[in-house]
Amino acid sequence: MRRFLTVLLFAAIGPGAQAQRLDPDDYIYPIRDVARLYAANFGEIRPAHFHAGVDIKTDGAEGKPLVAVADGYVSRVSLTAGGYGRAVYLTLRNGTTAVYGHLQRFRDDIEEHVRQERTARRANSVNLWFGPEAWPVKQGDVIGFSGNSGSSMGPHLHFEIRDTPTQRLYNIVREGVIRPEDNLPPRIMRLHYVEVDTLQGVPVRSRMESYAVVREAEGRYRLTREEPVDVGRKGISWPKSPTAATACTTRSASGASRLRLTASPISNTAWTASPTTCRAAATP
Repeated sequence: MRRFLTVLLFAAIGPGAQAQRLDPDDYIYPIRDVARLYAANFGEIRPAHFHAGVDIKTDGAEGKPLVAVADGYVSRVSLTAGGYGRAVYLTLRNGTTAVYGHLQRFRDDIEEHVRQERTARRANSVNLWFGPEAWPVKQGDVIGFSGNSGSSMGPHLHFEIRDTPTQRLYNIVREGVIRPEDNLPPRIMRLHYVEVDTLQGVPVRSRMESYAVVREAEGRYRLTREEPVDVGRKGISWPKSPTAATACTTRSASGASRLRLTASPISNTAWTASPTTCRAAATP
């Protein structure tokens, strides 16, 4: 009986074992000869999803060398008209997968193999998988060159790190693998509020209300109105917070933080924003 319970215990905790932290020392920077500026952050809000990975600017040019961030092998290459365009997936020895998107071209031997496969299949798009013996790479090896392919609005590298067994994304900024220079704190501009419920299983919501706020101190805000705001039991509020980092020239439309409110009215006394972590959706 004790052995049976032990097996159940390990089965229960097994799925959570993936939540290990990355060691930034395992990785090098994925691209050479750039100023290390960024076009999009991990988890940035998009019209239908949160942004997966980090977009690294390539100084307005294509053809910057992309390098293997750690030892491993090329396990997948894909070429599509949309999405990541030309993309390379590296399965790394440390249990993670590195994804490089929007390439101009693969390195010469891989590019030639892709050309042959497209010709043989009479297809413009291909999605090719490889074992460890086909294209092994050492940390620092060139695997391709940056570009503007797929659903890209300008030259840049889309870079991700995933857990190999589950393909779940790591927040590589939080993990310290990518370290953007950032000394500009976010500022909350307004507070939005909406009631969310279901009607016979169909999601419904009230009309969104919006309130101006005043910053009293770093991280502390209050409503400009004097009257409390009545909220319901299933109300959700979130701050509108255009953010920018020192190393970024773009701004997100609104902060990904969200504040859950109780049924008590929101007063105009000071409150502190408390962001929650958002999970981005990986693109296949």
